[in-house]
Amino acid sequence: MKKLIFSDINDTIKTPDGHISDFCIDTLKSVKDKVEFVLVTGKNRQKTEEFAKCYGGSRYIITSNGGEVFDTITRKTIYYEKIPDQAVKELYSLALKYKLRLILNVTEDYRFTTKQKYFDGSEKTFDKIDEVINNYNVIGMVFNEIKDRDIPKIKLEIFSSEGVVIANQEKSKSNNIIDVISAYANKGVAIKKLIRYLNTNYDDTISIGNEKNDIPMFSATHYSIAVENACEEIKAMVDEVIDSVKNDGVAKYLQRFV
Repeated sequence: MKKLIFSDINDTIKTPDGHISDFCIDTLKSVKDKVEFVLVTGKNRQKTEEFAKCYGGSRYIITSNGGEVFDTITRKTIYYEKIPDQAVKELYSLALKYKLRLILNVTEDYRFTTKQKYFDGSEKTFDKIDEVINNYNVIGMVFNEIKDRDIPKIKLEIFSSEGVVIANQEKSKSNNIIDVISAYANKGVAIKKLIRYLNTNYDDTISIGNEKNDIPMFSATHYSIAVENACEEIKAMVDEVIDSVKNDGVAKYLQRFV
């Protein structure tokens, strides 16, 4: 039986500057017949598939921090966890209040946004939030362009909204981002759904990550791995620490299966 390997993308197989090495690409291609390599990410479906093209793609992907499990071959959504409509409305108003760029990940091959940044078909703007809520399943909300001084206030208002949790927060000089998902969704829940769907033995499951939003993955698989560039808290809770993303840690680990 194939091993089922779940891997985060950013800072795990893709470096902070957005690079994935030729060695990593070649390795991912070479293990396709031996392992089922599943991407587990905060990205939406379209962007995840776009990234996976570099090594020939993964059949199964988990997107929006566990909001959706998708079969890229049959084009079937295996599982999704929708954000409550009322929470979507409240958080949309929050984005307008602070003049943020808001992204709505839905169970489609694109996402909605209040300020379009990409014009490759991955994003669409919308006029009224009800048009989205009434016609699509919103599985993730991403707040962009947050000012440093507004982060505590925005997090408090998100906390006050029923049925959602913050899945990830990235703070930098150029852009502050907060990812929000359903309170009933996370990467671990989505992984369990796929394991059961594929009827895979728990002993044949492995997760690889580097961030706090990857923690639910570790408890959902038999074996857990962190890359060396992960924080000490993450490295202390996994079964194995491999080389860093810059040194192709994941690719070197996958070479064992070649």
